[in-house]
Amino acid sequence: MRKLIILLVLFISSLSAMAQDPVYKDVNVIHKDGKLIIAGNSCDLLNKEGAALAQWSSKLKEKTKDSPCSCKSGYCTKEVTELVPDFVQANHSQRNSVYGPNSFNSALHSSKILSQFRYASGTEMNFWMNSPLCRERAASEPLAPGDLALIRSWKDGDLQGYVHVTNNLAFSKNGFDGGNPYYLQSPIALHDHNKIPEACRKSAGTPKECPIWVNYFSCKTMDEYLKERPIKSSDAKKAYAQLTELECSIGEAVVNGKVNPTMRSFIVDNLVILNNMAFDIIKSKKFLEEDKVIWQAIFHKTKSISGQLDHI
Repeated sequence: MRKLIILLVLFISSLSAMAQDPVYKDVNVIHKDGKLIIAGNSCDLLNKEGAALAQWSSKLKEKTKDSPCSCKSGYCTKEVTELVPDFVQANHSQRNSVYGPNSFNSALHSSKILSQFRYASGTEMNFWMNSPLCRERAASEPLAPGDLALIRSWKDGDLQGYVHVTNNLAFSKNGFDGGNPYYLQSPIALHDHNKIPEACRKSAGTPKECPIWVNYFSCKTMDEYLKERPIKSSDAKKAYAQLTELECSIGEAVVNGKVNPTMRSFIVDNLVILNNMAFDIIKSKKFLEEDKVIWQAIFHKTKSISGQLDHI
């Protein structure tokens, strides 16, 4: 009798888990022996998904190499290791050693707007989406592989960021926990998990009829932006270079899981100096218009990096 009760509890638990975590079968992603493979019921579908992944890589100016698709008994597979961007190839299924790096960071980092693993606040994500680097897609506008998606709500603000690839594939790290991996996943699963109404899954602006919704953005990389609009003033160049060095130190600390106490003190002191400098310059409007976004970036990045230091 006791054994029957245990089996019944396990059965009910498995049903509950299935209900909480639906299976999305159009395209499955397999990461095995360093290879990324997509699986589905037809090569036509998988080749289209592969082409979209290659388009995302091309947007980032990265080279790709296609692999053939094959089917056996209605089960088809296609290796996409050399079709995905370098960031995905290097970090798919990987985990951070510390708490902090989140979906906003994974979206911005894999899109080459940020360059290091670290915490990124929703405020920073919102800044980048409204900066000259990004343009919001209209609700009627077709999406492109590599677009950034931002899940938002009236109640809680910006909730999660991810990279849109296709209607079957998105790339993200779900949450702040170091144990959560970076991976290609179903955008439908992301939307269902966040309980986004069907009519709100492709929105523009802040739709009053949606309690929670998704906005999409086409963005340039930071290098592309700086090539088009180089930093003009020597003060902005120096401050941006200093922050880049600090951010690299934080990225290394996130990977290693620790930071030297002396280095921590140095980083904290310099973050405070740069944050105060950026705040004063923005408030007083003592900047060249060409450098405005740089000072804003310094302000938001220093605050996010300070947040990461709390977890190293």
